[in-house]
Amino acid sequence: MLFLFPKPDKPVDSGNPSGTNTESVTPGGGAASGENAQDGGAAEVATSLSAGPDQAEPWSETFVLGDIGQVGSYQATFSSLGGTLAELRLTDYYTTNKEELDKADPKFWMPLVKPVLTETGMRGSLGLQPGPSAKDLVPYDLEQIHWNHEVLRGIDGESVDGVRFFHTTSAGLTLEKTVRRIPGKHSLQVEIALSGTTGVTNNAPVSFQFIPALGVPKSSSDQYYTEPQARACGLSDGDWEIDSKQVDPSGDPTFGGFGVGEELVYVGVDNKYFALLLHPAPDAQLEMNRAALKDASWSLIKDLEWAEKKPEEAANGAYHHAFSQAGLNLRLPPEGERYAWNYVLYAGPKERHEFEAALPAHGQLLREDLGFFDGIGTFLLWVLNMFHALVGNWGVAIILLTVTVRLALFPFNRRSQTAMAKHATKMKRVQPRINDIKEKYKNDPRKLREEQTKIMQQEGAFPPLGGCLPPLVQIPIFFGLFSALRVAFDLRHGSFLWIDDLSMPDRVAHLGINTHLPFIGVLDWLNILPILMVVLWVLQQKVMPKPTDPQAQQMQKMMMWMPVVFGVFLYNYAAGLSLYMVTSSLFGIFEYTIVRKIWPLDETEAPKKTKGKLAKRWTTMMEEAQRMQEQKAKANKGRGPSQKHVQKKKNPGRKDSK
Repeated sequence: MLFLFPKPDKPVDSGNPSGTNTESVTPGGGAASGENAQDGGAAEVATSLSAGPDQAEPWSETFVLGDIGQVGSYQATFSSLGGTLAELRLTDYYTTNKEELDKADPKFWMPLVKPVLTETGMRGSLGLQPGPSAKDLVPYDLEQIHWNHEVLRGIDGESVDGVRFFHTTSAGLTLEKTVRRIPGKHSLQVEIALSGTTGVTNNAPVSFQFIPALGVPKSSSDQYYTEPQARACGLSDGDWEIDSKQVDPSGDPTFGGFGVGEELVYVGVDNKYFALLLHPAPDAQLEMNRAALKDASWSLIKDLEWAEKKPEEAANGAYHHAFSQAGLNLRLPPEGERYAWNYVLYAGPKERHEFEAALPAHGQLLREDLGFFDGIGTFLLWVLNMFHALVGNWGVAIILLTVTVRLALFPFNRRSQTAMAKHATKMKRVQPRINDIKEKYKNDPRKLREEQTKIMQQEGAFPPLGGCLPPLVQIPIFFGLFSALRVAFDLRHGSFLWIDDLSMPDRVAHLGINTHLPFIGVLDWLNILPILMVVLWVLQQKVMPKPTDPQAQQMQKMMMWMPVVFGVFLYNYAAGLSLYMVTSSLFGIFEYTIVRKIWPLDETEAPKKTKGKLAKRWTTMMEEAQRMQEQKAKANKGRGPSQKHVQKKKNPGRKDSK
């Protein structure tokens, strides 16, 4: 058991008519259940606002909800301070896949939320705070008082299904928060209820702020993905719209609103691979649940425990946690009645099938993660999953995906290479004439450009447009794959050869060297794949045919440095992307060294084509521009010296006259 506070005397078990066993602690320390627990708490609280809140005994306990290792099983630590969920771990997902993994050991269970020490004290998830219209009923901080609680047990009387927290304010309003697991799903049922005697008879709505998740840690060390992120999704003109706020250590600003409209679909926090998102429960009172969910906002908070451990780094800011707040407009019930609103907190992996099955709008968040090329990224992930279904290994699936992409692009590349080879043959024949022109008009750049243009037009020696097509096709594919492999949940803990996790660098050996270089920083690990990737890129550049044009030759020399630059940028990136690059380079080397020997390019100079409409228009434009330039030159020549120069000639005379 984990105790954040001293544990009170063991509560007395009591049954309840619904068949769910509960354990309850009241301010007086006695046992109660159901409505009796509420009445007992209400009877002992003060009725004067100046008396302050009456608090329960401090309590904290850790339970396993469900069967360890099964879907929907959690290790949950509940705390009476604020009536919160202090810590939550998945028992069927783990922090590592290495040999030391013991699936029965809680230290390897994947953490979803942790308690956070803030400037206002220790805080947890599922916190509830009064809004402006509720200040008269709750004039104090609900997260800094101890709530009463009931432990909700299953039919067998042994297993724990959840916890119910309740607190009666000094104005007579009883607040309830009930958290239960949903068997077989990575979700928790959350109920918010109001009851008691407040003297209000008009069912006026009052506002509260509810925090679905706080203290969500990072799920990876990927420097290209900032986590965690506060999220809100709304419905705008029939489309889902996501607004996000990433952690910002500087904390500038520290809070703000989401721009997703009034109709909220879900709100919460996620990191790279896991999410905790709250949405209205799809039960009989769905519209009531949905109508109460309003005005989502985000906040950043400092992590004081981290700041104490790293004071030098904390000088630049310690706002390492971001969370969302859901505004709840709750109607006050008449005396003797109880109103309840039901929500579902998805607390699990961002694995596409399960994530979208829990709520279709979750798919918009996955597309948000993929970025601008989400369509290409989604398709490539579908192909990747298809190959994984065939071979059963994600590394082999990435290799097959790479070969498939290169084969699909091969006809475009072949056509482009043939066109460029034919162009190179033509340029070899035309180059002597161009060299003569350069020598003849080396002191007249304008005439040199004119004569070069004439030769290029006469010979039809302009570079083929098809030569630009393969790069234009490959760029969106590269960025789509870059995004897909960055956030693909399936690659998490996917192993291949010496690689333990394809979503992380391959990490062959620990180094711990501080290079003091930008983009590199501390070299914690020796990563082999990025180095191999750079070597193969350079080798691929070496085996490519050398261009005849001097400018193209200079460009190719500059491109020799690009692999090194990319290697620095991608050194700490996912091994899956490096594996793609290595395979792609090997395919390119094979194409240039083997395929071209078996199937050489047709380098025969193509016959000069008759001018089409586009070529004629281009020639006309060039001739018109040249004619206008010549007319302008003649006009300037006939004007004589400008007025400015004349004025300068007069100035010395004035000076002499003085």
